[in-house]
Amino acid sequence: MRCTSCGWLLGSSLVIAIVVGILHGMMNGFWTGLGLSLALTFVWAAMNLETVKDSLGASPQKITSWLMFVLLTILFYVIFTVTFQFPSAGSLILATITAGFGWWSYYTLEPAKA
Repeated sequence: MRCTSCGWLLGSSLVIAIVVGILHGMMNGFWTGLGLSLALTFVWAAMNLETVKDSLGASPQKITSWLMFVLLTILFYVIFTVTFQFPSAGSLILATITAGFGWWSYYTLEPAKA
């Protein structure tokens, strides 16, 4: 996709989000705009996968470590909210810090540097 096509698509999603926000409430417009923007971004990234992989320096080991970071954050969030009855915001912050510490430790101790 060319840059001008992406601009028109993202601009159209912004207009759609504003219309939905006016007609159905501000939060519905926000979620509509977010969903459309993410969908367009993922479609563009899938169409230009080699460029994205080269730009990010993505290797299978790096992708696995980021995926584990996200999964551990979700797991810790569930443990903190369900088991320990922490509030949601505090659980999310603590889960991110805990998973981030494990991820940082892995990158610091791993000689191959994922």
